[in-house]
Amino acid sequence: MGTKMITKNMLYIHVIIFSCFILYLVSANFLFDQLIPVNGESRLHTVDLPQESKNIRYSIDSINLNKLEWKEIYTFFGWAIIEGQNTENTTIFLVFTNESTQYIFTTQPVLRYDVTAFLSDIFENKTNLDNSGFEANVPKGLIDDKRYQIGILIENRTTKNFIKTKNYCFDGKCFIEESRIVQFNN
Repeated sequence: MGTKMITKNMLYIHVIIFSCFILYLVSANFLFDQLIPVNGESRLHTVDLPQESKNIRYSIDSINLNKLEWKEIYTFFGWAIIEGQNTENTTIFLVFTNESTQYIFTTQPVLRYDVTAFLSDIFENKTNLDNSGFEANVPKGLIDDKRYQIGILIENRTTKNFIKTKNYCFDGKCFIEESRIVQFNN
């Protein structure tokens, strides 16, 4: 009787261990892609998006698939400005939206003296746009297998402006379709 009880208990223990192993296998991608950040990865940010505005100019210059430690990461490089405003004390976020989900990612600032030089002829007041650059490292696992429209949110001390771009990520790939650089009349 004692040996049967020990054998039965061992069977239960093995079933529990095996179930835990299966649960780990099923959830490993979620754990590593979404819950465990790596150094340099853009963080999720919570903020209410304002109505879409038309006074943002931007360029997503490149999107590259890279690896940061063990994670596949999309690295976005570009710049964004609010028309006619200095870019000092601004924060830029990348926004990914679809019908049911919204992700807002932090970006790292990148100095872009070239943007000030390029747009100085367009703006009459010689606005300083040096702080308009951004880099974002977005985990591929978060945006895999769904379609997301890419947007840009710019916050400064007084305003919060948002624009949906015509750039998308779907089927695990991100594409640059359009930059809104000098189309100032629409």
